[in-house]
Amino acid sequence: MWINMNTSGDVCSEDPSADRYPLGNSGNNAGVLINNYANTSTVMEKKINSTEIGIIRSLTENERSVTQLAQELDRSLSWISECVGHLRALGLVETQKRGLTVWVMRGSSRAAMDLSLVMIESPNLNIEAIFEDSGLVVLPLLLKPGATPVEVNRKTGISLRTIRKMIKKWRGMGVVLRGGSRGVYLVNPVHGHLISFLESHISRLNQAYLAETVPNGLIVWQGRDEFIFSVDFGSGPDGFFKAGPSRLDELGCDILSSRDYFYHDAAPAEICKEEALVQTYLLEKTNPRVVRLIREDHLDLDVFIKYSEKYELRDELSWVVDEHA
Repeated sequence: MWINMNTSGDVCSEDPSADRYPLGNSGNNAGVLINNYANTSTVMEKKINSTEIGIIRSLTENERSVTQLAQELDRSLSWISECVGHLRALGLVETQKRGLTVWVMRGSSRAAMDLSLVMIESPNLNIEAIFEDSGLVVLPLLLKPGATPVEVNRKTGISLRTIRKMIKKWRGMGVVLRGGSRGVYLVNPVHGHLISFLESHISRLNQAYLAETVPNGLIVWQGRDEFIFSVDFGSGPDGFFKAGPSRLDELGCDILSSRDYFYHDAAPAEICKEEALVQTYLLEKTNPRVVRLIREDHLDLDVFIKYSEKYELRDELSWVVDEHA
């Protein structure tokens, strides 16, 4: 089970055959459910269109009624209602019905506030051009430490040609730059508000996906679209690879833990021993068996260093290099 961010077809489209999410839907997810998480209904469609960006811009100062938004943006009431429903599911707007009028206001989520800051503090940033098509699907995957087009393709299913075209456009806008490693691209760190929005946005997607698939799960670490979650011992879900202490136990290591841990990635792979050791150190530093295992085990040092960097523990685990060198 994993996130399959396949973006073929824009759910929020003016095609009358497209899925609808009217303002009348209340409660969880506002009716936005599509089957793209490994045959499990998702909580959110990840694309965002130019009309939706226009709606968010209109709400940076004051609330608007759906009728006012339709007039300001020169769009039909039904299309505005559909887009508002989608934005509400993403946590970017909120709605309130007063009498016969539906009012729309900026959402109270962190992602909504971060996106408003992007628009206010970076007025020269062309948000429409950045997020058009599948921009809001691809760009979060270029958060630090970045990714190659092939890695993005593996996680999203978007063609390499399209991904490279998007990256070329973003580089021209100064939004994306080359990373230190060959072929790696990442979001330009000068765009702090944009990075904050992308982080909060993908964090919300992760939380929503876990709530949809493993209601009793608790995210204990996340990096972009990847995350580790825990559940009560013995209540683990099917379809996820084990992580940290649970993976070490699976490998026959002498480790004790009061929780079960699992790993989610859009392109899943079984966790190797070196990564499981780093994960366990991250999650249970007070467990004396963790350090003992790291000291006694025959590690692939290069692999261990790679994962200590991934989990931002390189300095903290520098002693491992000295002891195993």
